[in-house]
Amino acid sequence: MNKSILACALLGGSAALAYAQAPVAPYGVMDAGVVKENRCDGCPVRVDSGLGSGSRVGMRGSEPLSKNTSAIFAVEAGIEADTGRAEDEDRLFGRQAYVGVAGPLGALTLGRQYDFDYLALTDVADPFKGDTAGSATNLVEYGDRRSDDSIQYYSASVRGVSAGASYSRNNIEGNSASRRAWGMSVGFEHGPFTFRAAHQN
Repeated sequence: MNKSILACALLGGSAALAYAQAPVAPYGVMDAGVVKENRCDGCPVRVDSGLGSGSRVGMRGSEPLSKNTSAIFAVEAGIEADTGRAEDEDRLFGRQAYVGVAGPLGALTLGRQYDFDYLALTDVADPFKGDTAGSATNLVEYGDRRSDDSIQYYSASVRGVSAGASYSRNNIEGNSASRRAWGMSVGFEHGPFTFRAAHQN
């Protein structure tokens, strides 16, 4: 599947890369609510998870390696707040799990990471940041939104211009070409104006 996103935002700040200022920073969202469905015979009122935003817990951090370079990491697990179960029962950290290096030239990361087209849509064009029923992700068909075994590079911003590239190949036994993917992104930021184009193959 080929997907391309062209996103333009005015007066909508965006950050391509955000890392914790503290060495290690825990974070999370717990979201649950009561759901009553209409037009559904026999549907009970129920408690459900992730009505406004997907429930999650995670940890991210950085450790200086030199004056201008840091090791960075993030692990993030999705949780069903109504039951306490993992969002993805096959993975401990099914949302994100990556490690890398960040410095004056940008950041290089390895692991399970969000695809560039999804980031362009949620960071720049979507005021709901990929959550709630009004999310712009309803306009684009997405599978997992993340890639396993991926390597990503995102450049530092030079006069407002930044770019990124990614490659991933999931390890499926007996099929060396299975689920190979690559992506690229280019962006420009100036004052309140943000423009980003991304493609995921």
